[in-house]
Amino acid sequence: MYAALARGSQAAIIDFELFLPERWVEDAKRCQEAGIPESARVFRTKPQMAAEMVKRARAAGVRFGFIGADGLYGHATWLLFDWDDAGEVFATEVHSDQQFYFTDPGKAWVPAWEAREWAARLKRKEWHPVILRDGEKGEVRAMFAHTRVWISHPNSAQARQWHLLARRDGKEVKFMLSNAAPDTPLRELARMQAQRHFIERAFENAKGCCGMADYQVRKWRAWYNHMALVCVALLFLVKERRQHSPYAELLSCADVVDMLVAQLPVKIHGREDLVRIIAERHARRQSARDSAYRRQPPAPKNAIRIC
Repeated sequence: MYAALARGSQAAIIDFELFLPERWVEDAKRCQEAGIPESARVFRTKPQMAAEMVKRARAAGVRFGFIGADGLYGHATWLLFDWDDAGEVFATEVHSDQQFYFTDPGKAWVPAWEAREWAARLKRKEWHPVILRDGEKGEVRAMFAHTRVWISHPNSAQARQWHLLARRDGKEVKFMLSNAAPDTPLRELARMQAQRHFIERAFENAKGCCGMADYQVRKWRAWYNHMALVCVALLFLVKERRQHSPYAELLSCADVVDMLVAQLPVKIHGREDLVRIIAERHARRQSARDSAYRRQPPAPKNAIRIC
């Protein structure tokens, strides 16, 4: 599993650990043959590993505004309570059967709701259009609904009041819990939910440009060495894109790789050939974007733009 740091549209992987299934940890011979250190032969769930990664990042001086994670981690309510107790702000996706209350369950008996039940009962006026960003095929838009809910956990004597956000893309609805400040506007909550898109793009770049999945190893150390090199390579590509972004907005990690490859004896011959290839690629990409924007209907006048 991995931890990534994102800012705007740029993201880089900053930590990683190899998840060991419980049957691996219980097989001493298998661990010995794979070179797994004895200190690592302890079974931990992925939420437990995530908790340790956040602590490591803070201890190393990494600064970040909030923790984003998918439903696997949002489903671990104990993890959210621990982050809340530690003063960490989170914005984690949760499953559609996530249970909550509209009033504090510690003060009186109240019925529990599920996220999908709440979303199904929302009226049309309670869904708000939000323009998330400019995409390759037009503006990326989604409908959002928001409410404040109470979440309880058996290990905590007091329930917590957090944000519940629903995002609807067509027929698909996703949900997010966040302990952001009570007065956090919908615009900001939507931005926090949408930030994971750029984390996913970072992993696509790590696989497509840095060879993240291109390994054949059998040993613990070999896997960690490979991932360390991938992270360094991805960080380099991200820094190059950031440096050139003022005058090359469409520059991608693949473009940067081509710029490097152009310095070697390969199919791209010289600077002029490189400039021509990238210019043609950008022209095709820009033409596709322009065409998509022309076909896209106007956004509702009351849509909130956060890009």
